[in-house]
Amino acid sequence: VIYAVPGQGICADETVSALLQAGVEMEIVPGVDETLSRLPLRQETAAIARDGYATVACSQLKGFRPNTARPLLVTQLDTPLEAAQAKLFLTPFYGDEHEVIVVLPKECRSLPLFELDRQKNYDCRSFVLVPPLKSGENGYDFYDLVTILEKLRAPGGCPWDREQTHETLRPCLLEETYEVQEAIDADNMDSLYDELGDVLLQVVFHAQIGAEHAEFNIHDVTTAICEKMIRRHPHVFARRDDIHNAQDVVTAWDEIKKQEKGQRDDAAVLKEVCQAFPAGLLAEKTLKKAAKIGFCWDKEQEVWEKFIEESGELSQALAGQGSVEEEWGDAFFALVNVARCRGINPEIAGRAAVRKFLLRFERMCLQVGDVAHTSKEELLRAWQKVKDTEFTSP
Repeated sequence: VIYAVPGQGICADETVSALLQAGVEMEIVPGVDETLSRLPLRQETAAIARDGYATVACSQLKGFRPNTARPLLVTQLDTPLEAAQAKLFLTPFYGDEHEVIVVLPKECRSLPLFELDRQKNYDCRSFVLVPPLKSGENGYDFYDLVTILEKLRAPGGCPWDREQTHETLRPCLLEETYEVQEAIDADNMDSLYDELGDVLLQVVFHAQIGAEHAEFNIHDVTTAICEKMIRRHPHVFARRDDIHNAQDVVTAWDEIKKQEKGQRDDAAVLKEVCQAFPAGLLAEKTLKKAAKIGFCWDKEQEVWEKFIEESGELSQALAGQGSVEEEWGDAFFALVNVARCRGINPEIAGRAAVRKFLLRFERMCLQVGDVAHTSKEELLRAWQKVKDTEFTSP
């Protein structure tokens, strides 16, 4: 049997791959690839012939990641339906106005990508050539950012960027992360994607510094996180069948994480919490891990009573019977435990309290004018009036 397919079958035809996987004995004979000969003789097609191009069949687009800096041939546009699928896939990468070259049985034409599925006479020989994007066309991708950082750090680049180290960038990453949190709290999506870009910049910045010192590079960073996500989601990537709900996922995640870190006892589980976290987050994470291994009160009332006990000791310390700082810390830790039992995030709740205070303070200032020259009694009355107005407002 002679089985012929258009183009380079082993690369771009799914049926050939299926036959090979089925164990069919065959001899693959390369045909004459007439693809480029069917394109109009223009400067860009000559460059493609010289520099090479990537090829993918329309049926194999799912999961494919095009390199927009290189030409791409999408083959097997058998019908307008396949052309529509190709258009929908390519548009996010190239933009709907990107000029492409579509080759039909009896004609070849240039058109914007959004018109790809409006053509007629598609058959198994039809394909589309997607030229590479110019710098900045349809925005930039991750590797454009990597290239920009390389240029900034190279000789002749930016003097400030060239001076930075892992140590000097430490506060930058924290500041950018908090600004992401602020954008989320404000439900400001325009600000959120901008702030996420600032965080991503810090990641790429550290990777570029690491590459320059032969420590690690951006490929190591992406490989490490991809391997970790695959390893910690066996129910998705390894078809583990004993994980059925979100709680099972969390349990399996903790088990895998413990195996990865080689932890031998329960104390090590608690010690793995990052000690650089803010106090509220550190306390919450530590208490949650302690609860997971069984070290917690059985009833919420017991947790509350512990907070009352610690509050009493703080009162005694304030009266001169102990360390105020130490007892305040104990009371704070106990209060975070109360929040944990109620499913309250202490960081979010704390920020909400600050925002509420600022709003009330602003409203109070509108009533009293100059706070510094207003008596304490007047300030308290104005503050209470602001609070009463909040409860009576519709």
